[in-house]
Amino acid sequence: MKRLYPLFLAMTCTLPMQAQSNSFTLKQCIEYGHTNHPSIKVGEYDIAFARNRVKEGVAQYLPQISGSFSLDNNLKLQASVIPAGIFGPDPVEVRFGTKYMSNAALQAEQKIFDYSLIAGYQGNKPSVRLSETQLDKTREDIAYDIASAYEQVLVSKEQIKLLKVSRDNFKRIMDVGQLQFEKGVMKKTDLDRIRVNYNNIVSQMYVAESAYDVSLNALKVSMGMSASENITIADSVSFDYAGASDVQSTFDLNNRLDYRMLEQSIFLQNVQLKRYKAAYAPVISAYGRYGALAQRNEFGELWKNFSDFSSVGLRVQIPIFDGLYKDAKVKQQKFTMLKEKANLELYKLQFELQYRNARFQLERNRTALVTDRENLQLAQEVFNQTTLLYEKGAASLTDLLNAETSYNQSRTNYLNSVVNLKLAELDFERSKGTLLIFLSK
Repeated sequence: MKRLYPLFLAMTCTLPMQAQSNSFTLKQCIEYGHTNHPSIKVGEYDIAFARNRVKEGVAQYLPQISGSFSLDNNLKLQASVIPAGIFGPDPVEVRFGTKYMSNAALQAEQKIFDYSLIAGYQGNKPSVRLSETQLDKTREDIAYDIASAYEQVLVSKEQIKLLKVSRDNFKRIMDVGQLQFEKGVMKKTDLDRIRVNYNNIVSQMYVAESAYDVSLNALKVSMGMSASENITIADSVSFDYAGASDVQSTFDLNNRLDYRMLEQSIFLQNVQLKRYKAAYAPVISAYGRYGALAQRNEFGELWKNFSDFSSVGLRVQIPIFDGLYKDAKVKQQKFTMLKEKANLELYKLQFELQYRNARFQLERNRTALVTDRENLQLAQEVFNQTTLLYEKGAASLTDLLNAETSYNQSRTNYLNSVVNLKLAELDFERSKGTLLIFLSK
C-alpha cells in the first residue's frame, strides 16, 4: 500500500469548491432530504389523517346532540272528513290547525351498544402505526436514493480528477515529444499519436464534467432540492475503503419495514372483517328530546306563547334481511384477507431472495476490489518502470503509451470497484432492513 500513497494523493486532490455553506456531506444530504423532501410531508399528512380517523371513530360512540327549528306557514290547511252520522246525516269536511306553527327542539342520543363500532376500535392505534411505518419506509427510500446518487456524484468527481492526472501526464509527454521532434529525434507520426491520446483525454473530461452535473442534479432532486441550487460535495472517494457491512450478519424479516407494513395491513383487514360481521348485531341507543311548540293564526302572536314538550326513549335497531348484502361484504372481505396472506408469503420469499442476492453481490464486489487493488499496484509499477526506460531510450513510445493506458484503466477500475462495493452495501443493508442504522454510523 505504501507504493499507492502517491496515487492516493493525486486522486484525492480537491476540485474548486464554492461557498462552504453549500458544502454537503452524505449525512447532511440525508438530513436535508428527511426535512425537505415532499414525500415526507405526504407521509406526515397521512399520519395526521389517520389520527383524525381515530377521532372520527371515537366520536360515533360519544353523545350526539342536535338542535332543530322549523317555521311553517300553512297557506291552506289540509281538510279532513268526518263520516256521516257523527254530526249529522252527511259527511262534514273540517280543517284542523292554525295558519302559523313554529317548533324548536333539542335532542341528545347516546349509543349503548354498537358492536361494529366496538370492533372498529381495535384498528384505531394500528392504523396510526401503519401510517408511521409508511413514513419510516419513505425515509428509508429517500436515504437510499440520496446515498446512491451521492456515490454517483463521487464517481464523476473522482473520474474528473483521474482524467486531469492523465491529461497532465500526456501534456508533459507531448511537450517532451515536441522538443524531440524539433531536434529530429522523434517522428511526426509518434508525436501525433501522443497528441491523439491527449485530445481523447480532454474529450473524456468534457463528458465526465457533464456526467458530474447530471449526477449532481439527480442528487438534488433526491434530496427534495431545486436543481437550480448551487451545492458542492464535501467528501471524496476513500481509495483504501475495505467495506463496513458485516456479511455474516443474520437476516430478520421483522427488520424490514415493508414486511411490517404488510403484517399491519393484514391486521387492519381482519378488523374490517369483524366490522362487517358485527353488522348482524342489533344497535341500541338511548335518546332524550326537549322542545317547544307554538301555533297561531296571526304571525305576530306566534312568538308569545310556547308549549313545551319532552320525551326520553330507548331505540333498538335489529337487522333482519337486507338481500344478503352483509353476507356478500363479509365474503368479499374474507377473500381479501386470503389474498393479503398469500401475498405476505410471496413477499417473504422475495425478501429472503433479495437478501441472499445482495449478500452474494457484496461478497463478489469485495473480491473484485482486492483484485483491482492488486492490479493497480502492478500497473503503477509497470508505468513507473516503463517511464524510466523510455527516458533512457530503452523503451519505445508504444510501450510508454500502452503502460499509461493500462495505468489509467486500472485506476478507473479500482475507483469503480470502491463505489460498486459501497452501492452493494446499500443494497445489502436495505435487504436486511438496517439501512438507516448503517447510514447513521
